Amino acid sequence: MMHEQIMKIIEELAGTIGVYIEDFAGTRGFTYNEGAIFPSASIIKIPILVELFLRNFAKDFALDDVITISNDDIVGGSGIIQHLSLREYTLRDLAKLMIIQSDNTATNVIVDLLGVERINETIQKLGLVDTYSSGKLMVIPHPYPRVSSTTPQDMALLLRLLGEGKIHSWLLCNRVLEIMQAQMLNEMIPKYLPHGNTEDTVGKPDAMTVAHKTGGITGVVHDVGIIYNPIKDFIFVGMCKDLQDENAGMEAIAQIARIAYNEMVYG
Repeated sequence: MMHEQIMKIIEELAGTIGVYIEDFAGTRGFTYNEGAIFPSASIIKIPILVELFLRNFAKDFALDDVITISNDDIVGGSGIIQHLSLREYTLRDLAKLMIIQSDNTATNVIVDLLGVERINETIQKLGLVDTYSSGKLMVIPHPYPRVSSTTPQDMALLLRLLGEGKIHSWLLCNRVLEIMQAQMLNEMIPKYLPHGNTEDTVGKPDAMTVAHKTGGITGVVHDVGIIYNPIKDFIFVGMCKDLQDENAGMEAIAQIARIAYNEMVYG
């Protein structure tokens, strides 16, 4: 049933979509275009966050270190730092802004601190064979010849490693996922999932949370994460490119997430 419902949405979307759905036992799921390469947009910020915590655990710097942002650091696109007068932030706050508001200025400051080469070395060490970070965002002309890219199966692997506590330690993975659970951009994966005491959750556990990261540029929208439920947790990756209508891509991901939830949790 899940396969037929998802394929109907895929066939009706004007664009290219990649989907990866799997529980942590690896026994149930759905994949489509899982090996296709997509512009990563802001979901590349997940491995950047992982590298930040790895370096923090290595004591290269503390999350309470205060970073001063200059006017030259300010870039456009998503995020709120560009609209504020505050110019001093802890590294911890920049990390949160990078994920929960997808702040590009915060991301660029973190990338400067970490180094794009180190970020890509960690990406490769994690086994993300088709994932690449081109570094800072919204910088013109861009200093790197390639754009950031990834695949649904790479993102699913990263989420699995985090969900199973296999990157450094459970503590590090939990800290990454805690930030992702505070995501404020919720128009895709969480949009149609049950929240609180609604009609379709009566008599069922309703403590659903999502640790996720969105991304979007012209013609591209993504949302990737772990959906937590007392019955079953599962990985969900929805990625779209070549879209004629980005809102249609967002709606497709939201609808597929709800179909997946019904099947993976209650099916």
